[in-house]
Amino acid sequence: LLKSVQNVAEKVKDPLSTEPFVVFEFKSAQDAARWRVASDSTFGGLSSGTIQVAESQGASTVGRFSGMYSKGIGPNAHPKLKKSGFVSMTGRTDSLSPYIDLESYQSLIYRVKGDGRTYLANLRTDNWVTGGDGNSEDIWQAVLLSKDDGGCDSGWKDVEIPLTSFVLTWKGRVVDAPVELGKTKVTALGISLLGNDEQAEGPFCIEIESIKARHELDAVSSITHPDEKEAS
Repeated sequence: LLKSVQNVAEKVKDPLSTEPFVVFEFKSAQDAARWRVASDSTFGGLSSGTIQVAESQGASTVGRFSGMYSKGIGPNAHPKLKKSGFVSMTGRTDSLSPYIDLESYQSLIYRVKGDGRTYLANLRTDNWVTGGDGNSEDIWQAVLLSKDDGGCDSGWKDVEIPLTSFVLTWKGRVVDAPVELGKTKVTALGISLLGNDEQAEGPFCIEIESIKARHELDAVSSITHPDEKEAS
């Protein structure tokens, strides 16, 4: 995750630096402990997941987010639970640094290896609209990987997502209002498995080597936004 509060502070304060700064990485069990997993099991669903540091081919150490995706509803589910199928991982900053200041940055770069499923990148912020409650249902989301990107056989991908591509959602629904992402007070980053009718039930696994922030959107062929498809 964050190498140190000092390193992050130095890079955020230097707007002239062209080097991406590491927001999160996975080097130890302590890094994994900064992440929490949430799923529909809290309300009686049957999905589950874990996050752990592991070795992976083509990378040193990674965060492996894996588990079981299910649309089923357990016998002791909350009476209001009519539809299920949700699992996510959320990473927070060091307690000494409550915010990730992305004001000087234009995009986030996720080095990931997927399994052919569709995943979303998530941001939580502290502002007058969404508030600072870590349990808020307001989440900024963008497509990270789609089923068209291929599975683990396609290897590692550096997916660059402009911060302007994140849209505000509430309980999975896009908020139809002109709300601006508060880049100075990002409280958490996350990854979630998209829950919809097309998502098949069964095991899932996505590996994350790092999440970095970049000042400029460089035209690098190996880094593409998942929505940018070649015209057929």
